[in-house]
Amino acid sequence: MEENKIKKSDNKNSKEIQEFLSSDFANLFVNTTEDAIVSTDLDGIITFWNQGSVDLFSYSKEEALGKHVFMLYREQDLPLLISKLEQVIQGENVSSSEIIYLDKYKNEIVT
Repeated sequence: MEENKIKKSDNKNSKEIQEFLSSDFANLFVNTTEDAIVSTDLDGIITFWNQGSVDLFSYSKEEALGKHVFMLYREQDLPLLISKLEQVIQGENVSSSEIIYLDKYKNEIVT
């Protein structure tokens, strides 16, 4: 029962985030920044992709939307990523670490 409440709350937060990202203010901000901003649903499907994401990862908006966010990570990093995501979902603090992303051409991007 408690687990169901968390899922409903997470889904509500996800909808609020999507609504904010589609607002005029957010639209202006996220499309004028050089930073990559990517949003996903709770299943990891990319639902928002700004111009900074296009510039960094080389995927067009059309190529990225609807795809799973794991396409941006090296396969060997997925177990650690999944573990960290589970910690976040459980409300735990997660330590930052170096993340290596992959662009469309499988070039590594270190952050």
